[in-house]
Amino acid sequence: MVTRRTVLGGAIAASVLGSTVLGGCSKDSGDGVVSVYSWRQEDGDGYKTIFDQFTATHPDVQVKFEPFNSTDYDQILATAMQAGESLDVIQLRPYAGAKEIADTGELEPLDDLPGVSEFDADSLAAVSGSDGKVYGVPLALNALLTLTNTGVLDEHDIDEPTTWDEFLAACDTLNSAGITPIAQSGKAAYLLSILYQAVGTVKLSESFTSAVEDGSGDFTSTEFRDSVQRVLDLAPYFPDSFIGMADDEARAMFAQGEAAFYINGDYRVVPLQDLNAELTMGFLPSLPDDSSGQARLCTSVDGAYAMLSSSPDFEGSQALLEYMATPEFGNAFSDIFGRLSPVPGTAPSSGLHVDIAAMAESASQANPIAAMGGGQPDVKAEFETLLQGVLGGQVSTDELFTKTQEAYLASRQ
Repeated sequence: MVTRRTVLGGAIAASVLGSTVLGGCSKDSGDGVVSVYSWRQEDGDGYKTIFDQFTATHPDVQVKFEPFNSTDYDQILATAMQAGESLDVIQLRPYAGAKEIADTGELEPLDDLPGVSEFDADSLAAVSGSDGKVYGVPLALNALLTLTNTGVLDEHDIDEPTTWDEFLAACDTLNSAGITPIAQSGKAAYLLSILYQAVGTVKLSESFTSAVEDGSGDFTSTEFRDSVQRVLDLAPYFPDSFIGMADDEARAMFAQGEAAFYINGDYRVVPLQDLNAELTMGFLPSLPDDSSGQARLCTSVDGAYAMLSSSPDFEGSQALLEYMATPEFGNAFSDIFGRLSPVPGTAPSSGLHVDIAAMAESASQANPIAAMGGGQPDVKAEFETLLQGVLGGQVSTDELFTKTQEAYLASRQ
């Protein structure tokens, strides 16, 4: 029997004590028990339902869901791996995060796992190592967008905008009526990166994204400057002192009808409905300048599940990952969590996500910012911090572009 060692130091001990045990297994893992590390503490109940379905057809495999605080997860996982802890399945950050862990040589390649080859190339690229092999089963597809409070828009006789000009005009109308147009938080820099991706990426060409990926990107170009300008144009429509406002405050403003728009990801739909069951919402993709252009929906892979080559229950871990690549898992994930699944052959069954999924299918756009993360320095983090500085008045717009480019070039040396 394999006995799993438990790290008892600091944050890891506190997080493990709060882990959720699924399928009736005890905390101490042994043969036939697959541990699943995750940064999603709020998903325990949902995964219990999903993993119970898996166990019904794999009675010899029990699943133990071990969630940690999202902001602590990366360090907790790194500490456990460096300490030689016996790990089975781990939730993997996409893009640079996936590549960094895959390149350690500790993950099992999944190219031949049934179902993996059915994923689209962009999804698999987000969970591949430097060697080009696939190391994760893509878990979720984020759509970055503008959510609309349709009740507020109706109250002010505003039609849902279809162009950027119409969106700015709607914000002007709301401002004149004493309504905060956009519930935007700027306290965490990453939220401003999401804002940029949701409204600005329609201004970027496929060739720009390809250049970023192959190392020839130019973040001082007119094209990139024009895309960022969209964020700067929205600043007058944010709450006063939004740089100090937390995201939960912005969400509450929007949910309670104190603002008409909230710019974030589709993963906020369910939490917003939890705040106000009467809330009715629509969504806006990244809008074209005028009616001659095409709207685009910025999407990116949000996480994957991978397995350690040294997994004490190798066959059980492999079986679980194979299940995660099936439409059964993808549809259950989508319905339970109110998210988009990248598993081929899946689709949301109800709610706003039905329309979001349809647009993601027909007008999705690759996300160059998501692929920027990682490296020394971390280009995505540099861009987010610089954008926060511009909006807060501490950084000039020229510095934003030149320093982002410097970080980008430095990260590729």
